[in-house]
Amino acid sequence: MSELKPLNTSEKRQSNIELLRIIIMFIVVTSHFSVHGGFTFSTDVILGNKLWTQYIRTFVKICMSVLVLISGYFLVDSKKLKVSKVFKMWLQIFTYSIVIFLIYVATGAAPFSIKALAARIFPINSNQWWFASSYFVMYLLHPFINRFLHSLDKASYQKFIVLGVVCWSVIPTILINKFQSNDLIWFILVYCIGGYLKLHFDITKISSKKAFLIFFILHALTFSSVILFDLIGTKIPTFGGNRHALYFFGMQKLPALLMAVFIFLGFINLKIKYNKF
Repeated sequence: MSELKPLNTSEKRQSNIELLRIIIMFIVVTSHFSVHGGFTFSTDVILGNKLWTQYIRTFVKICMSVLVLISGYFLVDSKKLKVSKVFKMWLQIFTYSIVIFLIYVATGAAPFSIKALAARIFPINSNQWWFASSYFVMYLLHPFINRFLHSLDKASYQKFIVLGVVCWSVIPTILINKFQSNDLIWFILVYCIGGYLKLHFDITKISSKKAFLIFFILHALTFSSVILFDLIGTKIPTFGGNRHALYFFGMQKLPALLMAVFIFLGFINLKIKYNKF
């Protein structure tokens, strides 16, 4: 359910953010195809096709954080929960859940059962769609999160963000396991980072060109770890799988978080010229 759009409180559409969303949707589709397309590769040798599918997968978890950053940036000044938007979001999740389940049953891809149907009827409770479930709850909480964020001065806000990043990004990157965290906590932290960029950071200080350059440098350096783990995997098969190779591209890993921030900064400052017909 990563097709959910982070909600923008502004009625005026921004072409740069719309372009970013389109790119993210394309990446999500291609990444899901690379994961569920039945591609299997030997760990004995490094193949170009294997590296290509791994390269595609490096972007998807970064994009999930980018979507939440967008929400934090545009929603941080929101004071009230809009029930109509909550209902529309829930209806979207519910519809996808039921329709996809019926398609699976009709095509024989999944057996029908009352238990499975009940899980699809209550997709948030059953966490059928991890992104949608976490995003939905985060949206329910966002007015209260915003009140807390607006109560902080800049220095306190910075300390809060640093503490959150250390606990839920730096430590998980170094120690492998999550540090008392889950997808919802991560979304709230990334939302707060997006809010900080809106409230306390002068985005004009970094140009789109510079932000994109930093992203590509970070991505190239991080992707070198994929190649390294693949090389090690030719000798030690345990390291040959994507679990190790794509480790630093995990959603809560520090390199992935930094790349998400710089992608967002690159697009938020991007000026798109278009002609009206």
